[in-house]
Amino acid sequence: MTLIGSYLLVGRYINYREQPKYLNAVLIISLSLPLSLIFLLPIDLLSTFSDQHSIEVFKGSLFYLDRHTINALWRINYWLTFFLTWVLLPLLQYWFDSGYYKLKDRFNESMKNLLRFQLLMLSCCAIGFAYIVFYHRSWLNATFLNGLIITVSHIYSLILALWLMAHGLIQLPREIWENAGDYNAVLYNLYERVPYLNEKMEDSKFELQDISAKILGIGSLDVPLDYRDWCIQLEKDIPFEFRPENQRYAYSLDTDEPITARNINRSMLHDLTFRLQRAKWSFKHNSVAFKQVICKITTLDTTIGHENEQMSSSTSIQGTTLFVSTKMWSVMLAVLAVIIVESELFHGLKISIINIVVRKVTNSPEDTSLVAVLASCVPFLTFMVFSALASLFKIKIFDIYHVISDQGSDPVSTTFFISYACRLTIPLSYNFLMLLDTDFARASSFQEFLGNSIKLISLGNFLNDILPRLIVIPICLSLFHVWDKIKTKMKGNLLFDYLFDEFDFYEDEEDEDANEDSDNSTRHSSRRGNGSIREARQIVQEYLRNSRDLEDSRYSGITPDEPHNNIISTGPLLKAFQWIRNAANQIYSRFLSRETNSYSAIANDTPRNRNRRISLDGEEEENSESASSSLLI
Repeated sequence: MTLIGSYLLVGRYINYREQPKYLNAVLIISLSLPLSLIFLLPIDLLSTFSDQHSIEVFKGSLFYLDRHTINALWRINYWLTFFLTWVLLPLLQYWFDSGYYKLKDRFNESMKNLLRFQLLMLSCCAIGFAYIVFYHRSWLNATFLNGLIITVSHIYSLILALWLMAHGLIQLPREIWENAGDYNAVLYNLYERVPYLNEKMEDSKFELQDISAKILGIGSLDVPLDYRDWCIQLEKDIPFEFRPENQRYAYSLDTDEPITARNINRSMLHDLTFRLQRAKWSFKHNSVAFKQVICKITTLDTTIGHENEQMSSSTSIQGTTLFVSTKMWSVMLAVLAVIIVESELFHGLKISIINIVVRKVTNSPEDTSLVAVLASCVPFLTFMVFSALASLFKIKIFDIYHVISDQGSDPVSTTFFISYACRLTIPLSYNFLMLLDTDFARASSFQEFLGNSIKLISLGNFLNDILPRLIVIPICLSLFHVWDKIKTKMKGNLLFDYLFDEFDFYEDEEDEDANEDSDNSTRHSSRRGNGSIREARQIVQEYLRNSRDLEDSRYSGITPDEPHNNIISTGPLLKAFQWIRNAANQIYSRFLSRETNSYSAIANDTPRNRNRRISLDGEEEENSESASSSLLI
């Protein structure tokens, strides 16, 4: 089951057909390790509970495993995670990042980078060991050093897991709530992102064009025999749309730094190969991100265009049902998040909700239901795991490591983030067991194998107790948009602009303009918003008019003539749902630190006529005009 889930998740980020089979297999197995704890940890708890109370009914179920088998599974999970994160995944990352042509040279460079990474870690360990030798000689015993190494590794991973989980617990319900049915706000935010994404795509396209021109210029030179195959392969690696025979991206072969026959050597070709594959990955990433936004804008614009035409149709009821169910799903996730955060803050106390639920379910062993035990553990554990993973895959580091859905990610970034996903397995498992605080949780196979090693030193006990309670810090940072406010205040400082551009969450980057607008007056914010949206409209219209990529690729699933079912009707029977939606949005907005966005200012300055549209330059349009050129107010 975890392998199937891992296969689907990895397939969202990379194209299996474009990557070698061995990389696909390693990535799928690696991501299945953190997903496996969703099943392995409840099975461990259920089996331990069954053994303690001799419940024969549980022992005959599929969710029961004997002690020896569970111990073996945990050991395999732990040591496989250790091998993948410290050896295999970094080696594959350096392998695909190498610019050499020959396999031997590529392997040697990968091994050198891996050894350099390992030596850096060993140097840190050596410094710590020297400190122990000079200041704490009593710690020099195998048992204590083993526990110290495990504790330091665990604490590092626990901090990472808690921070990512906290961000996901807030962001996932918020995204679902804000995007459910509020088409105008979503459409406005998408339009605001278009100029930035278009600029990124054009920059990466020009960079790839320049590198391609340099490579194509080598063909007219007298290349040394030793490098001829390498140069031929470089020319083959140029994407088809950037070749001279294709007129899609027509450009001149002239470059500012032309390559001569004297320049052709091993170092130059290595650099050129490295830059080419980086430029290809960057252009693909930015192109996919831009096309995703274009697809969403087309979908929402068409949906808004059909809203008035289908007020009395049955699709309106279907759309309202979808809207209500989506809002309810968001509320359910928010409730789960509140329960998890409360249990983290008060773990070990009687008021911990998860602890209360589990104790209530297992209070009478002879009357305990198998389904009840699983239901008390699996939903919370699943949400914790997916919150951490969702946050992890939205991080951007130095504009080098970033992944994107729709198979727009490169193998280096995907390998990098999956290696960190593996590191979340043990800390999330241990953290969940701490929330339970029951006899069978303390006697579980996981606790016996790893938990006792963490408790060998007092520092491990203290940090494991205090760190989950500090989850309130990242929760508040995410809930009240503190990170966005800091970016707005520090914007203009060269150092901070560089740091914010190189290390960020994608949704924070998207929300930056909205928070910046909230600091200005309504009229200025509306005027600037109109200019930004007008520019975005022109970009979208030009792209849809001059390019057939949207129809010829997987982003062509929505066409202007395709009917949409997610329509919110204004019929008399459904006005109650409209009122509930508006009231809920108002209540929810009071908990946000943001002020009214620019689209609200535009809406307040124009009459609310649902039978007409307001164009982005402030003039009214008839409903018959193209949906992609206006916003519904």
